[in-house]
Amino acid sequence: MKRNFLLTILLCCITASLSAQTLREEIQKQKERENSRSLQFTEQKDYDQNDVYFNEISIKYGTFHLEKQETELYELTAARYFTPNWGAKTGITQIKSIGNMRQAWQLPLMVSLRSTPFSTKVETGRLSDLLWSIFSAIPLQIDVSAGVAMGCLTPDYEPRSEEQYYLNNRFMASLRTDATLTLYIWRIGLNAAVSGQYFLTPNFKKYQPNIYNPDHDKVARGIFSPSIGIVYRF
Repeated sequence: MKRNFLLTILLCCITASLSAQTLREEIQKQKERENSRSLQFTEQKDYDQNDVYFNEISIKYGTFHLEKQETELYELTAARYFTPNWGAKTGITQIKSIGNMRQAWQLPLMVSLRSTPFSTKVETGRLSDLLWSIFSAIPLQIDVSAGVAMGCLTPDYEPRSEEQYYLNNRFMASLRTDATLTLYIWRIGLNAAVSGQYFLTPNFKKYQPNIYNPDHDKVARGIFSPSIGIVYRF
């Protein structure tokens, strides 16, 4: 009888210990869920294929980076989508003076692929993340474009400073790719984009007073251009 009593007490202690451990683990997990935030991307639930807009007009302002030199650019683009996701994009780009170039005008011709509008889902247990919940209701869209850009550059003066790129060829031809993230509010959207170009023509060459310098007449091939803009779809 005494042995059975002791075994019963031992089993009760083990059961209580396991229950307490389980309770502590559950409380810890609950605290971790409350203090964590997970951001998930989900397709817009109220997205209707009949409400797709197949035309877009965008105005952008950005910077044109040529190694250590940079200048401003302005761009107007128009896109026509033949399916909800695939389309064509063109426009006109003005690049301000850089090096001994007064200005340049470009005409991009690109194929565009855009995603279906999606929204973000925020899972959190804190009331302080109300702004995240509001932001999650606004639809987003990703657009990737690739193609060519052709244009004409205008020279200004002969290069004078060392390390400066000078204009070598007035006609410009390049391969171009863009990546754009747009936040839409009905038909109007705000976007941020990054554009990269690889020059097929030797437009910019580095100036060196010493013609025997290995960097003399070095051709610049690549540039990138971050920008922000406003888009209207119809």
